[in-house]
Amino acid sequence: MNKFKNKILELKKDAQRKTEVENVTPEWVRSRMKSLKISQQMLQDDLRVDKSSISLLLSGKQNISKRTKAAFYYYLAYKEQCKINEELLFGK
Repeated sequence: MNKFKNKILELKKDAQRKTEVENVTPEWVRSRMKSLKISQQMLQDDLRVDKSSISLLLSGKQNISKRTKAAFYYYLAYKEQCKINEELLFGK
């Protein structure tokens, strides 16, 4: 029975993440970048995306594909977790 409950919880978490990824907007990305002190240059370097593409995406002049939304979401989630871990380890 525990395996079944665990699977249900896992599926719910996956559905929640999918919804969160779908809600990624240029404003959401810029807000997270600001709170995590991530520059546009860092985003370009880490995601290997050229400057003009990042500018278009963050300005809203180009639609963000599902794949790019996922890349932004997981990249920023990773950076947020790194920041939390750093604060726990070093008390910053």
